[in-house]
Amino acid sequence: MKQFRIFVFTFVFFTFNSVCFSAFQYLEVGARPLGMAGAYSCIGDDANAPAWNPAGLAKIQKFEITNMYSVFYPDLIDDLGLSYISAAYPLKKYGSAGISIIEMSAGFYKENVFCLTYANILPFYEKIAIGINIKNMAKKYSETGYTHLDPTFANGTGAAGYGLDLGMTYKINQRFTCAVTGKNLNEPNIKLVKNDVVPAEYRFGAAHKYNQYVTLTCDLAAYNKGLNNIFCFGAEGWVPGNRLGVRAGYSVGDNEYKIMAMGASYKVPLKNAVLQLDYGYVNNLSFSQSPGNHYFSIGVKF
Repeated sequence: MKQFRIFVFTFVFFTFNSVCFSAFQYLEVGARPLGMAGAYSCIGDDANAPAWNPAGLAKIQKFEITNMYSVFYPDLIDDLGLSYISAAYPLKKYGSAGISIIEMSAGFYKENVFCLTYANILPFYEKIAIGINIKNMAKKYSETGYTHLDPTFANGTGAAGYGLDLGMTYKINQRFTCAVTGKNLNEPNIKLVKNDVVPAEYRFGAAHKYNQYVTLTCDLAAYNKGLNNIFCFGAEGWVPGNRLGVRAGYSVGDNEYKIMAMGASYKVPLKNAVLQLDYGYVNNLSFSQSPGNHYFSIGVKF
């Protein structure tokens, strides 16, 4: 009975909420970018970059690891969670490489994304960085009495496919940067029986470094297959010394989609590394049944 309630809640939430996502379209990760409501494609310069714009990985200077875990809507359901781990390594003059894993679990249903990333600055034009993600995307239903009876699962309870992301950042000058990202450009069809196409997402971003400590940024996310367009606005500031950072963001889109976000970071110097603690709070204003979600990330730069 519990699995049935989980199935009904998950189906209703992801199908009839103000923004209708298909599979693999809501796996947004990283407490830092989420604390800016997703306005991150231009300023991503850490191990979170592959999930937003793989070109951002070209900015990293040290080997770093970050991870995140969050439980969605704990007041309504206790096992709808999202976990994430990412590692990035600078290859010096050969660019940067990364590996990341995202898992979303909802009771008897799971989605996994395994991603390999490469990014580099163009040798003949250093203002432009490009990046690529190659992703294995898999979904799996646990075997239950329901799956044994439903013909949808006659050939198995799982499916997988490969996705391709491309990203670019262009540093116009010391203050302005713009970015373009295409996610799931090949629109993989991860189906059990009926087609389940992951639609392509196109993200356009711009960022303005207001001063040494404050950056303002915005993104436009547009989807194929008639899904909603979303505008994201964010700001990030660091106190002198870059030990403490704060951020906020707001997203608005079609069908009354509204997101408010805020967050903070604190860096702890270690003997041979820097530990960074990130927190993000996201409140879906169009989903009044929940007070919002909390995200925590822990990262280390060596």
